[in-house]
Amino acid sequence: MSDRLHPAQLLRAVLPHVMAIVVLMVIAGTFYKKSFDGYRLRMPDIEHHIATTKEVNDHRDRTGEQALWTDSQFGGMPTFQLGMRTSDVNAGSWLGRILRMGFPRPADHLLVALLCAYLLAAVLGCGPWISALVAIGFGLSTINILYLGAGHAAKVMSIATLPGILAGVLVAYRRNLWLGAGLAAAFTAVNLSANHLQMTYYLAFLVGGIGIAETVRLVMSGAARRALVTGGVLLAAAGIALIPNGALIKPTLDYTPHTTRGEVLLTPAAGVEVADTGLDKDYILQYSMGRGEWWSIMVPDIKGGNNPLYWGEQLFSGGAFYFGAILMALFMASLVLRRDVLRWPMLVVALLAIVLSWRDTSGLTDFFLEHVPGFAKFRDTKMMLMLIQCMLPIGVGLLLKDVTAGKVEWNRKLFVAAGIPVALLLMFGAMPTVFFDFESHVRPDRAVEQLGAARALEQRLEVFSADVWRSFGLVLVAMAGLLAAVRLRASGARPMVINGLIGFMALVTMMEMHSVARRYQPADRGWVRTVEYKYPYTAAAADNAILADRVRRNPAVQQAIEAEVERVRAAYPGRIGKREQRVLDAAKFSGLQTVDHFRVLNLRGAFSDASVSYLHRSVGGYHGAKLRRYQDLIERVLQPEQQQFAALANSAGMDAALAAMPVHAMLNAQYIIYDPAQQPIPNGEALGNAWFANGWSMADGADAEMAAMESLTDSRRAVVPEVHSDALAGVLPGAANGGRAELVSFTPDAQEYRVSTPAKGLLVFSEVHYPEGWQLTIDGVPADLLRVNYALRGVVVPAGEHSVEMAFVLPSVQSARTMASLGSGLLLLFVFGSLAMAFLGRGTVEEIN
Repeated sequence: MSDRLHPAQLLRAVLPHVMAIVVLMVIAGTFYKKSFDGYRLRMPDIEHHIATTKEVNDHRDRTGEQALWTDSQFGGMPTFQLGMRTSDVNAGSWLGRILRMGFPRPADHLLVALLCAYLLAAVLGCGPWISALVAIGFGLSTINILYLGAGHAAKVMSIATLPGILAGVLVAYRRNLWLGAGLAAAFTAVNLSANHLQMTYYLAFLVGGIGIAETVRLVMSGAARRALVTGGVLLAAAGIALIPNGALIKPTLDYTPHTTRGEVLLTPAAGVEVADTGLDKDYILQYSMGRGEWWSIMVPDIKGGNNPLYWGEQLFSGGAFYFGAILMALFMASLVLRRDVLRWPMLVVALLAIVLSWRDTSGLTDFFLEHVPGFAKFRDTKMMLMLIQCMLPIGVGLLLKDVTAGKVEWNRKLFVAAGIPVALLLMFGAMPTVFFDFESHVRPDRAVEQLGAARALEQRLEVFSADVWRSFGLVLVAMAGLLAAVRLRASGARPMVINGLIGFMALVTMMEMHSVARRYQPADRGWVRTVEYKYPYTAAAADNAILADRVRRNPAVQQAIEAEVERVRAAYPGRIGKREQRVLDAAKFSGLQTVDHFRVLNLRGAFSDASVSYLHRSVGGYHGAKLRRYQDLIERVLQPEQQQFAALANSAGMDAALAAMPVHAMLNAQYIIYDPAQQPIPNGEALGNAWFANGWSMADGADAEMAAMESLTDSRRAVVPEVHSDALAGVLPGAANGGRAELVSFTPDAQEYRVSTPAKGLLVFSEVHYPEGWQLTIDGVPADLLRVNYALRGVVVPAGEHSVEMAFVLPSVQSARTMASLGSGLLLLFVFGSLAMAFLGRGTVEEIN
């Protein structure tokens, strides 16, 4: 007799899930309703990303070519994490588009979070009401809302897909190997395509814990073979999911050793602790939480959230990580009531996430930073709390499933489980100062400074108490609902009654999660029209003055501007009216950059603001993975020069101030903006795109090089590493002083110079050095590209007139793209093949046993 369902039975089984998914779609659509009305959420980090990738995107639009290097910020850097597109060869990106169902951003990311959490609960056997309840809690958790509002879309997309990976892992161990492997491979590929490896890395702790627990369970039940096969197939699925993402991951892995996440080059000052590799401990923990702040997952204003009174230990807080009082109470109860082996990895990982989220380091944090591979590569350890968010659908879903199945008994243990969260919040509300500190010890406590300690404490207690008692009431509802459901099930109540009670809890959960989410994302605040989202910046007076000056200097600039404006006008989908004028303004500066190459320094947030890169090539910028050498230059030379400039401009005059910035002159910073609304300061000291050094000093090692750079007063004098001493053999200091170098053509990743020199000389470029990929030729003959001035490029040029060309060529990138294309085919074959095997009844528990 066939086990397959009759069509009518299948419809009855599937229809409730379809209806639940429609409800989730409505929730995502209504929460971000304005995204369907021609608006986009203003996201600061997305604006920065648009600015820093504009040069690369404009180049792609003009030529169809993908540049691997950009001069948009920090004097130049690879585009591996800055606009390099790989979605055309990545099946993970294709599957991600299917998951987003055509929803506009950011509603699409919220929808993916809701669907993946629903899937996780559903594959565990939870009904539609239970699955919807946990999905709503997961999706509307403020960690998603906060980071979408800030523009961390990749982070949220990565978090959103984590339940899908967990669903695959659990299905493989508990239901069907091939179905689970297919799901795990598909969602891992989508997760990796989001390109936020920190979240994927943290998930590995939870997946590893579940894998160990499931393996122990299977071995103890005599199914060791099944444990071995399942683990092996899941590892293979992860490997297959990795290949399509290789076009991005491989270049990123090659790039990482040269960034601030790689080896430290300079000896730290006395008394300063710096990791040999990876990020500094203080930098990693800068945005981590104080010990009591993690309770915000249950009480959002436990430390003030985004209130001006905020008294936590984070350097800055946009709001609390809130996972819901109801869901957290049910999760705590599940850890007490359920005997499933999963409670042990969930308990251990939850405790681990809590401790590692703390700012003040414990022995455990130090151990992880020093000994756990990869942990020190990521900052902001409070993000580990999202593992608790990911466990909620499992713990809460399985608990409520057991309740509906009558597996939870009416006994003392039930009352203990229900009483724990109630008692905790009761104690917090009754004795707040016993359990929590109400002063900030990391950053200046503005509330105490302005209000006085007593008044600040009074107001903070009001904020604290209001939210504690709010959560207390919600927990009472949740625990009363749990007790009622168990009692009704024990008394033989109809399933419809139990489901109705769970549906009521889902409704209350939606209301409570929605209300807190709206604290951080009001329905009508922060939205801009689509054209303002895509073109986020407008030219200020300083920008327009720079443009006018370049047009005056070079007639070819005006021609390039007109050509680019015409190209953009022809490609723009729709009429360009007054509101769309920003589109043409951006095109003007894009046209300028095709024929003119110089850099701009904005003294306001030079190294924390990327807006300058939208219209100019910038000395500064904003990025989480800067080149290590450039970061060293920023900290040891560029920032001190800017401080010296500000001091001298007020005391000794502008000429003296500009002369005190020799390294900025090397970077060809031809304009300095001190106020965007005012005229910029022309920098007559800027050396141009390339120049011949009038002398040099040899330095042995990074410390000696940096010391020489710090003491440098003559911008035309070079600092050369000792390893390049042979290359300078026969080069006489000052012999090439009459030499000239002119940049005659360029793209983001290629330059051509016309060089003339009376003698053999050291030519220095105002371009940042990168040890891989850059190839240099003199009259078509390969020549050695040197690293000079700690972070710039140089070359020895023989006497005479020459053509010097540089190109950024990385065959490994194309190889990775080819491998990704093949891997995408393999992934789709594996996913659909696995689903077919499961449909045919293969991979069942019985078969593997």
